[in-house]
Amino acid sequence: MTVETQAYKTTALGNDSTTVFSFSPFVIYESGNLVVVTTDANGVETTLSEGTSSTTYSVSVTTYPGTGSITYPASGGTPLASGSSITIKRVLTLEQTLDLNNQGRYSPDLQEIAFDKATMVDLQQQEVLERAFTWPISYTGGVANEIPTPTANASKYLRINAAEDALEWTGITVTDASASDVASEDVSLSAAAAGSGSDFAREDHVHLLPTVSVAKGGTGSTTASAARTALGAAALGANTFTGLQTLDSTGVAFPTTTVTDVIDSDTMTGAAATNLSTSEAIKAYVDTQIAAISGIDSGTVAWYAANSPPTGWLECDGAAVSRTTYADLFAVTGTTFGVGDGSTTFNLPDLRGEFIRGWDNGKGTDSGRSFGTQQGNANAAHTHTISTWASPTGGVGVGYTPQASSTSAGSGGNTFYTTSSNGSESRPENVALLPCIKQ
Repeated sequence: MTVETQAYKTTALGNDSTTVFSFSPFVIYESGNLVVVTTDANGVETTLSEGTSSTTYSVSVTTYPGTGSITYPASGGTPLASGSSITIKRVLTLEQTLDLNNQGRYSPDLQEIAFDKATMVDLQQQEVLERAFTWPISYTGGVANEIPTPTANASKYLRINAAEDALEWTGITVTDASASDVASEDVSLSAAAAGSGSDFAREDHVHLLPTVSVAKGGTGSTTASAARTALGAAALGANTFTGLQTLDSTGVAFPTTTVTDVIDSDTMTGAAATNLSTSEAIKAYVDTQIAAISGIDSGTVAWYAANSPPTGWLECDGAAVSRTTYADLFAVTGTTFGVGDGSTTFNLPDLRGEFIRGWDNGKGTDSGRSFGTQQGNANAAHTHTISTWASPTGGVGVGYTPQASSTSAGSGGNTFYTTSSNGSESRPENVALLPCIKQ
């Protein structure tokens, strides 16, 4: 066998379905020559073991030495996820097991195997070297590239030492910035007080305040007070806000009294000239007043000339609605029109296709009715007057002399019936509108 490839590892990407991964073209002598590592989407590596479970891999090679594939998971389990990868690397034991005896039998095959393994070990070591920390070929300085032992290196970084001959671990130190750090004709920098930030490269750092010249559109000032003066603006007032300034050139101005309090009351009870109300309080107060002006209480039923209810109203369709969301309405109707689910909902009145009748409430016209109950259709008991005609033979018929009207059957024992009118119910003329109830 010869070693005609410099490949010593392969990497494949997961796709939530593939479980067989080839490591061709490199050759191994036994399954133990492989190291298999998975890397998840966050860069976390896990070295796998050979086996037969859902967390291990199995190796398939037709004939050793030779190339082949691995199966991961070996049995059951979840295929390698998308965003993850699997790396298969050949790692041989660093040993030489060929023993050539003096004047012993010459075996070219055994020598070739030894030479092949030596070449593979060279490639194996080359893989480590390629991941090592090295200086460029052109570097001629004297800094050693040996990384010192990391001891208590949390929040530390690696740097070249002051002597410039070795690397060292060092902690983060505070260095105050100054205006001399950046020189510019039109923009200068002055150091502000040190701040702090645990996620920044420096735990304590300072911010530089830029000073932009007038020529570049700035004020040339380093403080807000100086900038206001440069712009010709009035100085700030003595209160904790921005001072009481003239509104515009027409002379309309705020009161000169110092503001002493900020009112955040939705009732707007504060009426002092020194009080200011927040926008939240003003909006809440206006909303309350608008609601009061409307004068429509929860539970009010009205007809609406559209096929969906307006804002703040619900259709009277018997639906079960939340007792919490519509707490005001529930406080009025309770479970009069249905208990809903018995705990979290209640039913709206169902007025679809119905006429509304005033509750009798003791009058006696519609006695026996409970509030909110439905009443079926009915006709009041009544009679009809029928005119009959007597014939010479005692029968009845058309064209004979009319006799007295009667509400009962004639002497001949005949029963008379009126014909029915069209329709399945008794109703007056009407117009269909949408019944709504105020939330």
